[in-house]
Amino acid sequence: MKRFGFILLAAAYLTAVEVVGWRAWRERSPDRVTIRLSHWQLEGTVRQGIEAVIARYEQLNPRVHVVPVVVPEKTYIEWMQAQIAGGSGPDIIEYTSFWGRIQELAARYFQPISPEVAQPNPYDRGTPLEGLPWRDTFIDGMGGTDGYVELLHNYYAPTIATFTMRIFYNRTLLREITGRDEPPRTWRDFLALCDAVRARARDRRQVLFPIANSLDNSQWLAEPVMQGLGSRATARLDHAHSLRITLEEGATGYLRGEWTYRTPEVANALAVFRDLGNNSQPGFAQMRRETAMLDFLRGETVMICSGSWDASSLVKEAHFEVGAFRLPLPGREDPEYGPDTLGPLSDGRVQTATAFYLNKDSPHQAAALDFLRFLTSVEGDQIFVNVSQWLPAVREVRPTRFSEQFKPFYGGYCWDPQGSVFFDGTGTEMNHIFLREMNQLFGPGGSVRAMQDALGREVPAAVDRDLRAYVRNARNAFNGEDAAYAAHHRREASDPGLLAPAGLLEAHYYQIRELLHENKAGSARENFERAAPNRDPAPAREAQFARGVSLLVTPPVSAAQLDEARRIFAALAEGGADDAAFGSRYFLARVAEYYQEQPDPEEAVRQFRQLLAAGRDSIWAQTALTRLAILQIYAVDLGQTPGARIAGAEQLRAAARGAPAESDLDLVLADAIFFYRLPAAGALPRLLAAERLGQLDGPTRADVLVQIAEVSSLEGDIAQARVFYGKFLGEFPSDQRRYMVGQKLAALP
Repeated sequence: MKRFGFILLAAAYLTAVEVVGWRAWRERSPDRVTIRLSHWQLEGTVRQGIEAVIARYEQLNPRVHVVPVVVPEKTYIEWMQAQIAGGSGPDIIEYTSFWGRIQELAARYFQPISPEVAQPNPYDRGTPLEGLPWRDTFIDGMGGTDGYVELLHNYYAPTIATFTMRIFYNRTLLREITGRDEPPRTWRDFLALCDAVRARARDRRQVLFPIANSLDNSQWLAEPVMQGLGSRATARLDHAHSLRITLEEGATGYLRGEWTYRTPEVANALAVFRDLGNNSQPGFAQMRRETAMLDFLRGETVMICSGSWDASSLVKEAHFEVGAFRLPLPGREDPEYGPDTLGPLSDGRVQTATAFYLNKDSPHQAAALDFLRFLTSVEGDQIFVNVSQWLPAVREVRPTRFSEQFKPFYGGYCWDPQGSVFFDGTGTEMNHIFLREMNQLFGPGGSVRAMQDALGREVPAAVDRDLRAYVRNARNAFNGEDAAYAAHHRREASDPGLLAPAGLLEAHYYQIRELLHENKAGSARENFERAAPNRDPAPAREAQFARGVSLLVTPPVSAAQLDEARRIFAALAEGGADDAAFGSRYFLARVAEYYQEQPDPEEAVRQFRQLLAAGRDSIWAQTALTRLAILQIYAVDLGQTPGARIAGAEQLRAAARGAPAESDLDLVLADAIFFYRLPAAGALPRLLAAERLGQLDGPTRADVLVQIAEVSSLEGDIAQARVFYGKFLGEFPSDQRRYMVGQKLAALP
């Protein structure tokens, strides 16, 4: 027996050596590529879902080895940044815009994939998605905040899941208390259940509360409450007639006095949120989600609000049967809140999540991109969904029987898909104050009025700080874009159209500045250095231009660097009529507009006009057109009326030499009419022109179709309204506005 044991031990040792040696040889083999993928998903069977996709991919691609690197969520960001800074970052990196800084991180560390997502996914051959652009295979058209970075005009990350917020409940305990295991269907039934739970706790003298809550969970409760009860007030903020508003529009509405926390619908939302807090365990605002989860799993509460990402974990950990339902908010039938309620609340924008970004410094970008294509193919996402029990991100992928109960509900209203303007505000400041002061609502001494008083004192300054942060971030993003697109132009000289559209983002920057009274450096240099020696007949001028642009994007940008860049650009602009001269004139305007500490819009206008006079047909002048229009509307000649400024900017359209410039200008002119609350009919010709030109990206086209239909309806052109409502419904099957558009279409005479 002893000899047999030694033989067994030796065999095991030799097997282990062989396995380890084989793996080491595979990873070092010149014919085999190893890529690493980092994520933090430890919920339920999610990690196993990712590993199942990897196993199938390696069957199909034996020359590629994918290594998952799992790091706990609490330390993930610090670990990720340290790895990237040290040059050892994974090839594929999970990140979420929920953590913030997405523009900065995307510009510095992540590789844009806009050209790739316009091509079909080869792994979808033989499926209903064959031949479609990769981005169109996603439920949200890859247009969510985790896939598309708006300020950078680029797609960055495919996603693999969809989430909804639900009330999870202890089905066993509910049956004991009420005699049935079906959840409440109306707000009044929900309150009756809470009363029954409290009565049981009182009668039996046990620790039992209706809702497990915490600082984290209360945010997930507050958002749908503020969004749903406040929807009628939100609708009044839709001055652009797009059936949606951004958080920035909500904040500017607050600055203009269009809503406060005393607005009746918003006050109703605070009252409903107070009822939810008063039915939670005491002191919940000082707890974290882990504490709330433990209270629920111990059977000390009947319900908990969380995302569907927690569903498989709850089922795995609970010793009781778990069910789930949507929070039943007060509807039109409610005796107290009904008159101020618009209608049912949808689950909001169809937006996928769990995004995976390509590391810009990965030596294996082609292999990493290929794996991401398989991960988000019909086959790949179906494997993931089957194991993880999450909802899919890819069209034609079927949810499991378990995850189907979390499917989003879209048969209702939702004007603010980014979140509730009355809760999320425009950033961390307003949201932080809401959460900090929400204790004013709860307990015997709490009241809606006390909360309104506290928010009234602090929110105005918070909105101001949030919008100023937005202006700073936008300005930095524009600066980085200028250099990157200029470098791309040097590398791809045949590019038609514009360097980059100004679109509405720069217009909104100036709009917010008016209401307030008020990095791609490495890649840019590399592109210039590659392109300069080969194409320009005057390489010295090209090198000087590259030097000037590099000075603008090499941090920290000092006053001395700006002065030197200005000297370089001024000399080039005056010394010729070539591409370097026109580009230099463009950057002289941009330095005056954005880069220098004190913006000088008049100088920017002067430089842009000189550029138009000297090289109107150049890509630099065409790119400058809309930026000049924005300055004329929002930054100079402010003694004129808004209508006169818009009319003056409209004259620039005669200088446009092609659809990209014309479309960009049309959008900005229409948006200015909406911003200044001028008659909406004036925007209609510009919107129609932009739609006809065919230059709009998916999200912008969806907005423009709705705007045309809405304004046409207001102006009595019912036939045109019907056509454009129909176009929207036909082209955007996953947009959260479908319910509202359907209601509008049905109401047309």
